[in-house]
Amino acid sequence: MADFSSLSRRRFLAAGAALPVLAASGSVLAAPERGIVGSLAPELDVSYWLDANGEPNGDFKVLENRENLIVLKFWQSWCPGCHRHGLPALKKISNSLADNPRVAFAAVQTAFEGLSTNSPEKVEEIQAQYELALPVGHADPAADGGHLPDVMSKYRTGGTPWFVVIAPGGEVLYDGFQLDADRFLAWFAKTPLAA
Repeated sequence: MADFSSLSRRRFLAAGAALPVLAASGSVLAAPERGIVGSLAPELDVSYWLDANGEPNGDFKVLENRENLIVLKFWQSWCPGCHRHGLPALKKISNSLADNPRVAFAAVQTAFEGLSTNSPEKVEEIQAQYELALPVGHADPAADGGHLPDVMSKYRTGGTPWFVVIAPGGEVLYDGFQLDADRFLAWFAKTPLAA
């Protein structure tokens, strides 16, 4: 396997240039008021986690995984697009790359509406339903009375389903509603991380 740490940022980002074709609906780049493409990925402010085995008190830290390609998925249990596209895409990508130690995954339920339905209890249900062998968390609205969870504000998401792809080193390559699993896997196969 190639040692990604020796790969220049420029070469990796050149590989990432193909990311705009990965969205199922066309352009990945969201409207200027959405997403943080090109910025360093902030830490996830999530207090409730299940680990990859479904055990409580799991955790996922962006900083601790910064040497890897990170794929984040934000979802809600009652979101039709999450069930139709987002969670199945996450499952396909994470299953396909499960043996690659240079890729890290996490999924976070972002409760910004329907708080009785989009609850911490749903995290376990959704993890089991989609057989997600990755950390899954739950983020409540901001403690300061804000409508959105802090993680949504930091990543400037437009709702759910929402994907974020972070390059090794921490720069956000993709931040948008849909990620086409097949196109993503084809793009990934051309990166040094696949070797």
